[in-house]
Amino acid sequence: MNQFSSYYNAVNEYAADSSDSSNNRPFVFLMILLCGIIVMIWISNSDKKFNEENYRTKETSLISEQSPVEVNNDTLWNALRQVTVRMRTDEDVDNNGKSNCVDFSIIFYDIMPRGSTKIIVNSGLNHCFNHVFIGGVWLAVEPQAHYIRSNTSKMVNIWGTEYDSSLDRDETRYYSRWAKK
Repeated sequence: MNQFSSYYNAVNEYAADSSDSSNNRPFVFLMILLCGIIVMIWISNSDKKFNEENYRTKETSLISEQSPVEVNNDTLWNALRQVTVRMRTDEDVDNNGKSNCVDFSIIFYDIMPRGSTKIIVNSGLNHCFNHVFIGGVWLAVEPQAHYIRSNTSKMVNIWGTEYDSSLDRDETRYYSRWAKK
């Protein structure tokens, strides 16, 4: 019986040692901490996606709720001439240290009647320009047309096959923050 008792006691001591939670505490703590960090990252990323989708939905609905204000060709070319005058001063409207197509699009947007113009970015050209409501349609307009002495303001006529209108993205909400309207 003595041998059996000593074996039994040895097994019980081994089981007690391996089930002792103080030996596993650092491991358990690290696992809980790791799971907590993963959950927090997942929640923060899913929240960003929700907010971006929500923002885009609101932006689209706000723009589409507004009735566009139609302008005529004279208003368009008067605004293009005014943009040319301001372009010659190398005006930096968005305070990024550059005078470029973004500034010209914001200036054009600012000059045109409210509700008649959008600020557009085309990812294929890496270019910013405007859409103007003329003749019941939104027309893609190059705000630098008068400056480059073009007889047309249409993006497709100035940029040719380089311009792909399917890559146009309305960024009016973002860029209009620098407009004075």
